[in-house]
Amino acid sequence: MSKKSPDLTKFFDPSTENVVKTIWVQQIIQGGNYKNIFIAITDYFIRIYTETDGDIQQANAHKHLDIVGLDALDEITLRITFKSEIVTILADSSSNILQIIYSTVTKVLLPDEYPKCSPAINIKNIQNSRFIFSAIKMRYCALLAWQGNTPDKNVLSSLDRYVNKKSNFIDMGIISDYGFNVPVLLNAFQHQPLISTILIPHREKTDFYEYLIDFLPSSKTYKTLIIVETIPEKFEAMILAINPCQNLSLKCIEFLNVKEITSKTIAPIHKLIKDGHKLCLKFTNCFIPKCEKSLIQLMDKQKNLTGIHMTSVWLKDSVAIKTVALRLKNLSLRGCNIQISEILSILSKVPASKLKTLDLSNNSCITPINDKISFPITIRKVIMNHVNWIIRNFHKVFSLSCNANRDVTLSLSYATFQDRKLEDAMKEFFNLLGKTTSPTLSALYWNGFPTDQKFFQFLQKAINIKFVSFSDSQIKNVRYFQSFIESAKLLNTIDIHSLSDSKKINEIMKVVLKKSRTIQRLDISHNDINDQSFKKIVELLSSNNNIQQILLDDLKNVSFKEYQQFLNLLESRCTNLRVSFPRTDFNRFKEQKALNNDKIHKYHKLFNEPFADPAIQHSKEWENLILQEYQDIKIDDPIEPPQIVEDDEDSRHSIGSNHSSNSRHTPDKQALKILQAKGPPSLQKPVIKKKVKFDLVEIPQIDNDPVIQQFNNHYSINYLMKVLESITNQSNVA
Repeated sequence: MSKKSPDLTKFFDPSTENVVKTIWVQQIIQGGNYKNIFIAITDYFIRIYTETDGDIQQANAHKHLDIVGLDALDEITLRITFKSEIVTILADSSSNILQIIYSTVTKVLLPDEYPKCSPAINIKNIQNSRFIFSAIKMRYCALLAWQGNTPDKNVLSSLDRYVNKKSNFIDMGIISDYGFNVPVLLNAFQHQPLISTILIPHREKTDFYEYLIDFLPSSKTYKTLIIVETIPEKFEAMILAINPCQNLSLKCIEFLNVKEITSKTIAPIHKLIKDGHKLCLKFTNCFIPKCEKSLIQLMDKQKNLTGIHMTSVWLKDSVAIKTVALRLKNLSLRGCNIQISEILSILSKVPASKLKTLDLSNNSCITPINDKISFPITIRKVIMNHVNWIIRNFHKVFSLSCNANRDVTLSLSYATFQDRKLEDAMKEFFNLLGKTTSPTLSALYWNGFPTDQKFFQFLQKAINIKFVSFSDSQIKNVRYFQSFIESAKLLNTIDIHSLSDSKKINEIMKVVLKKSRTIQRLDISHNDINDQSFKKIVELLSSNNNIQQILLDDLKNVSFKEYQQFLNLLESRCTNLRVSFPRTDFNRFKEQKALNNDKIHKYHKLFNEPFADPAIQHSKEWENLILQEYQDIKIDDPIEPPQIVEDDEDSRHSIGSNHSSNSRHTPDKQALKILQAKGPPSLQKPVIKKKVKFDLVEIPQIDNDPVIQQFNNHYSINYLMKVLESITNQSNVA
């Protein structure tokens, strides 16, 4: 139908609402009659116009959110079902208008908002934009447009910068400071499934919890809340408000840098879990003595508590917490000033343990481990990074993990050894590897370690291994590495970012890209690769059709000229290759005047961002690499509580009790009850009524100081008493 398109500027501003497609069609109306209508598909609306005596009028502007269904009744008869009306049209079979509508609306809608489509509409080849961060901005603008608002251009510019950071969490303080519409932006961020965390800072004049009370019950993607520094009274109101929600997406609550957490904070969470919501709790750099009893009760009785994760929390004296926590499915005690040997000893005595994940990173393991300990059959992940070991314990934990079951993920990265150099300790460890038979590892992080022939021979026995990370490692002899790669029939993901010796990168990449038929995901970021090496890597990639996703950025010595060859590869490659956008390198090229913003925007379209498919095993490990959440993370030391003694009342009670007067401490009743029920090790420094004790500091005596000697000779008490005595004697003589 060749009619002239009307002037749409009379009805809306195309500069704020992009027009995707316009078309004249015939609408079938009641009685089998027809009338001409003009359809304009924009980023936010399906606008329908009618013509009367040459005058164009807007009949309806339907939000994308209001489209219920798209149907092809035959080749030219199409039907669009809105919430308020049904529009049946006749269109040219080549117009593919329904496919265009579906492709447009799904850019701003969530999956449960998509219109239903009849099988006759081919939507299989329409790209899903949900994993594209830029789609967040489109949904934000659409939500505002549906409210009748137009976003400020400066605010949108700030949103571009914020979205381009590709963070996996939302800082409500930052989005409030930028001037965004907070409730609308929270809704818009649901368009990116990788963003699943909301960080709530303390603000005196802004009540973020009111937003969350209204929003969280309907949220589909937000799984984690992080409470920073202060827990206001509204926190309890928020937890109680979301409790009745049956399909709550929230799975984790984390407290970050909170100086004091009391039982009042734990009480509403306890009720939330008791009422059937599955939840894990995280405490990072927090002080928890005032909520220990509440936590013990929660861990001891609630099966819906999916895990406890503590980082930089002082647990040296908390025997009861360490005992009851080992009955959970997931436990992380990172940097909590604990002895790993003690934890493993307690774990071996827990009956019918359900533990799946155990993370004891940033602690110490220098007390010999009992030979009789073992991991429960349920264990799936053992993480003990940045631990100070003795070599015997290191080998023991490594062996236990390798022979636990078929699906264990193990990381003992960045280890240190007591009174031993790393190289010497590893030589002894490699000699002990021959005693570890039939390793059943599924994933291994070997970060910050050397490798040798014995190590790769050991890995060849790990026939179930699917993920391996050699970040910050030394692969000196590539021949042994090649033997492992060729034998690993299930290996699909390999991480070689930040290699200690980048000189071997050419040989290593040649092995990975030519000798393996199974590797699909690869990380080579943060390596000292030069132009010649990068050119060879591009050549290898051009002939490899197995690689599906690759992470590469911060390749410090690669020029833009060589990068252009890689960009040409992305344009020409037929198979779908997801490559992370090299933001660091492109910023470097911009500083070198090799690129400007327009060219960066042009090249950015060539990069199809990698993502972690939850259906693939070890997707979490791959997601961490995408987000650059590496194993070398630094953890603060926990804050030690003040030294404590009993007050006078407790002292009198202790002396008059059945206990010996020499044993002043009495165990906490809740801790004693749990310990007696399960039979853990003996009590150590149990909790009682306490007050702060201020220790006196002994000042050392300084000898041979002339100033002090002069003082002692002329002004000391002894000298003055002698003077006084002599004066008295003289007086008596007189």
